[in-house]
Amino acid sequence: MPEEQSEHYRLLFLDNPVAILEEDYSKVKTAIDKLKARKISNFSNYFDMHPETVEELRKSTIITDVNSAALKLYNAESKNDFIISIDNFFTGDSSHFFKEQLIIIAEGGGSFKAELKNRALNGEILNIFISINFPATKEEYRHIPVTIIDIGKGRVYSKRRENLYRIQDQYL
Repeated sequence: MPEEQSEHYRLLFLDNPVAILEEDYSKVKTAIDKLKARKISNFSNYFDMHPETVEELRKSTIITDVNSAALKLYNAESKNDFIISIDNFFTGDSSHFFKEQLIIIAEGGGSFKAELKNRALNGEILNIFISINFPATKEEYRHIPVTIIDIGKGRVYSKRRENLYRIQDQYL
């Protein structure tokens, strides 16, 4: 059975062409539960009034695993290289998107999906689509899969293809 699980893990995670991270949000969930115990109910307003809390909670998330597609996308040489460089990936709009994640967690879990910009280690700006499913139970917050798709390259190829069709139509 352990061999089957190992192979299953390798196929789903390590060899997947989609960038996948595993993150531990348990400290975030605990902090939000403490805010709820203080009778805070409008988390959007609370986080607007306390941006330092958003930043503290962002820094409390822990990347526990990264697949090879994520390393390639972000131009990282190793898992450790990726993890120690995580703060370099964020751009100006990153805190806004993390605030949205916090609100989803505060509301009991659910799906977060967004198009945003990140920065690779070589400085390249990445246009990505990120998807995270937050569970309903606290115990599951230690192993949150995060999928990331580079949508920028797809759009570039799509525009190139459209331009080629346009040129082709002019000459045919």
